[in-house]
Amino acid sequence: MKFCFPPHVLFSSPPLSKTLQGKIFFKIGKFAEDHIADDYQKFTGRKDWYPKPITADDFRDGSQQLSAKTLYFSFLVEKNPGVDKAKLEELMNQRAISGPDGQIVYIPDFISEKSPAAKRFYEVKPGIANERNEAGETKIASVRALMQDVDLPYKPGALFKPTGKHELYKQTIYIPGAMILPLPITVTFEYQRHDKIDGLIVYSFCIDADFKKTLLAAALIVAIVAIIVLAVLFPELLKEIPLPPWFPSPASTPAFGLAPANVQPFRNLLASYPAPRTVPDMRARALTGSVGAGGRNAPDDVQIVQFLLNAWQGLVRSPFLELDGIAGPLTRGAIVAVQQAAGLRYVDGRVDPGGPTLEVLGKLGAIGIAMTLRNTPRSPYVMRNLYPPLMEGDLLSIFWSSLASRGRG
Repeated sequence: MKFCFPPHVLFSSPPLSKTLQGKIFFKIGKFAEDHIADDYQKFTGRKDWYPKPITADDFRDGSQQLSAKTLYFSFLVEKNPGVDKAKLEELMNQRAISGPDGQIVYIPDFISEKSPAAKRFYEVKPGIANERNEAGETKIASVRALMQDVDLPYKPGALFKPTGKHELYKQTIYIPGAMILPLPITVTFEYQRHDKIDGLIVYSFCIDADFKKTLLAAALIVAIVAIIVLAVLFPELLKEIPLPPWFPSPASTPAFGLAPANVQPFRNLLASYPAPRTVPDMRARALTGSVGAGGRNAPDDVQIVQFLLNAWQGLVRSPFLELDGIAGPLTRGAIVAVQQAAGLRYVDGRVDPGGPTLEVLGKLGAIGIAMTLRNTPRSPYVMRNLYPPLMEGDLLSIFWSSLASRGRG
């Protein structure tokens, strides 16, 4: 069973801040365009991007790390000496508006002068091939409008039809309470031509696994994909997660169970974990209502809380909770135990949206995921540097964002 998600579903804003989302989208976009650019050059049979050399027949937005608008103007004038240069420059200055991805709306990602893509252009956007793509439609229309207004012949291309699939993560995972046995999963980065829009190449992240053997809700599947993508494309994050020596590895047997005499290290860990860089309602949106004693206890909400509680259950050497979506005595008892060990003011067996108990559970869940993925093998093509870098607190922000979005775009 395979599910694919464009980046805005995995990393939505709100609840993520626009700044953090922008950092993530910048790196993912560069990652996507680099791969698709390689395929485009295989398609054309050429390896150079204008202006290196000046005779190159293909232009790529941003390929030379120079001013995109200046290079684009130069390419169009070089290849079309009869164009009205003054009108072209005037229109380009008037319409120099950046889209949500920071790119100028009338500059395509790829445009070519000669066969097999003669006078054709292509744009790369996140999305699914058979779904509407408003951002892609707007970009294609903006490029076409400029061409028509200065009588240039470039049109959206139809012959470049890549079907890229790059494996990011292929391992067996085990989520206590959600799986009877460890589950093999594969997370891939995939791209293809849009089914209905000429010139538009769309990309997404996909997870393939036999989910019929699990009790995972859609929100948890989205969270798993988001954190795996984060671990592969942003490995610098996981190196910064504070993990004290006594915190057990998920693959090992916990060395001890917490007792009243040794809860202080646990409280110190919670205090040391960086606060997430969130908009105020992120944790509140992760649940639709309270879970536990006297709570609304919607099944999806209960399952999310049970998923988070199992990080605690492993730490104290208690049986893992089944992710059955039922707030029974075992689930309520585990909530009470967490509240007591964390030294919370209210020990009531209930997890409220945006409340302190949910904050504690989120830290436990994120730390557990970080430990599981810390040694994830990295493919050699993965980019490792981003400036400004993401920080460890952002891991928790993205974790909450995935749960809060509930897989909705």
